[in-house]
Amino acid sequence: MRLHSFARDRWSWGIIGSHYFGVARKRRIIGKMKNILFAFCLAILTCSCASINVDPNKRVVNCSELTSPETDTKACYIRIVTDNDNILSVVAFGSARFPQSINFQYGNGCYINIIRDVTVIERVNDSVHRVILRNGKTIKIGTFNTQYGSATPYNAAQWNLVVAIDEERLQNRYSQFDPFKNLKKLTVTNTPISSTHAEALAELKAQEKKQEEESRKRIEEELSKKERAEIEQKAASARNENKKRDLAKASISNQQNIGRQICKNGSLQYYTAYIILGQPQYMYESERGWIAAFLEGFSIDGYRIQFRVAGWGTASGYLRQKPSAHPSLDNFSTQPGIIYWDDVKDWYLCGE
Repeated sequence: MRLHSFARDRWSWGIIGSHYFGVARKRRIIGKMKNILFAFCLAILTCSCASINVDPNKRVVNCSELTSPETDTKACYIRIVTDNDNILSVVAFGSARFPQSINFQYGNGCYINIIRDVTVIERVNDSVHRVILRNGKTIKIGTFNTQYGSATPYNAAQWNLVVAIDEERLQNRYSQFDPFKNLKKLTVTNTPISSTHAEALAELKAQEKKQEEESRKRIEEELSKKERAEIEQKAASARNENKKRDLAKASISNQQNIGRQICKNGSLQYYTAYIILGQPQYMYESERGWIAAFLEGFSIDGYRIQFRVAGWGTASGYLRQKPSAHPSLDNFSTQPGIIYWDDVKDWYLCGE
């Protein structure tokens, strides 16, 4: 009996143990499956978000499945609900005179025309928009990061809105309209723009043309004034130079001045030599001074003079650095004895 009881107890414990370990194994398998499922869902969500908030140039799509024929484009009202729940009836984008064909980029080389291809654009959050296309498909677009900062698939330059204020008047509004900041919902209606608003658009177009012409005329007038001022300034400068030249001629170009010393002010330029590591090095120097010369003669009209260099001079009587050669002034060497010709206008009798 005890042997039978012992065998029966072992058999009972074996069943219990097998059941326990079977349950534990099932729990481990279920736990692993949960982890795999969670990771799979997370991957799907991550990929989904990444595919929305990505540079459209990196997205490859079949654009023909999203767009409509060109013939479907027509002038209709665009109803926009803004972030503060204002309702705008948009009759043109850009301007009345140069309306924009408004679109957004969805893929590499794929641009969706909002009027032709879209029925509704609505905000999901600050970085994602849901777009319902005319063919019934739904896509999502979003902001994305570039090396220059945050960007959107919309063309910001197109979002200058011409808005219908009432049944007769139009007004340019939201010149800096940002779809991801200001747009709550956009609906492309099938309601053609009324004849009244079409006439108002024509009037606005004429106003814009007039403003552009007035602006162009103002710019031309300002340029004309500036050009006239520059011409007058050059003429005055030329008159002053001629007057200065005439005075110098009257003062210098006389026979009785032959042999007298004449001077010309300017920048004395020279090089200073240094020995660095046994090698000569030269440094450019410049300082105010004058060249002195003797008048040798002058041209028949008296406006050009011939002179023989005597030397140079400065207010202190010396140069700041020791020159490696004779200084020059206006490309004239100050080495004594050299003969040059020059215009008389900048010369004067030394000491006068």
